[in-house]
Amino acid sequence: MVNLLRGKFDEINAFLTKINPKKAAGYLDTEIESIKNLINQSPLQREKLHELRKRLKTLNYNRSSLSLKAYSNQISKKDALPELLGKWHDLQMILQHLNNGLVSGGINPTEVIQIETLKTKLSSESELIFSQIQKALPDSEFFKKTY
Repeated sequence: MVNLLRGKFDEINAFLTKINPKKAAGYLDTEIESIKNLINQSPLQREKLHELRKRLKTLNYNRSSLSLKAYSNQISKKDALPELLGKWHDLQMILQHLNNGLVSGGINPTEVIQIETLKTKLSSESELIFSQIQKALPDSEFFKKTY
């Protein structure tokens, strides 16, 4: 298994050394601007948050794998944005599953009331996190270069 992993690492590493740093930097700059444009749509739509989350994750993976000095800063644990986006997304998935359960039927009326109460609480928490995301966006380290 270790030999297999070493072989894959060598393949990937050989590929990464062939990447043109200027083109890679141009790609990252384009992605950052595209993400900023998504964020600057006023007001930021909840429907766009999942797309934003995926694009920021991809950006972060690409930044770390390309090893370009200007983009080498890792997102610190102090940056609230990734954590908030993850929590928000988790709540959306839970709410979707609860809705699917209600629609499928077969739930006794007492449980329906409990599920509706839970949905209300989770929706409120989701709205709170959404407002925290909007506050965290301007300070996020995702958009900063290091020189």
